[in-house]
Amino acid sequence: MRRDLLLFDRFGVDRRDRSSARAVPAAAVAEEQVLREVRRILNTRSVRPVDRQGLRCTVLDYGLPDFSHCWPHSEDQASELAYAIRKTLDAFEPRLKVENVHVALPSQQRASLLAIIGGTLIGGAAPKPVQFAVSIREPLEW
Repeated sequence: MRRDLLLFDRFGVDRRDRSSARAVPAAAVAEEQVLREVRRILNTRSVRPVDRQGLRCTVLDYGLPDFSHCWPHSEDQASELAYAIRKTLDAFEPRLKVENVHVALPSQQRASLLAIIGGTLIGGAAPKPVQFAVSIREPLEW
């Protein structure tokens, strides 16, 4: 099996038929894969408290810590949530180097937040600057 395949691209490849192996996805496909994973991470709640952000994370800590106690209209709490988003993505999405995070509350949907994440995709042929707008849903009402 070729070593340049991503983990999920290796599933379904017949090990005897090397011609069926697909090459590493193009930059646009890789960007879409990272965006999909970022959405998955940020819409999964972790039982890990926010104050454990600096400690080593395991798969049991996967996801964003519960932020139902935050009121995003407060600048301090929005900054705290942006910090938690950044640390969570640093821990669980190694293909994305997060450079900035801005949290906004969409006026139409009070049950979701909008995170604007700016950073760089790494690991490809060349680093690529990206910006993602990700809706974060909270199952509890504020």
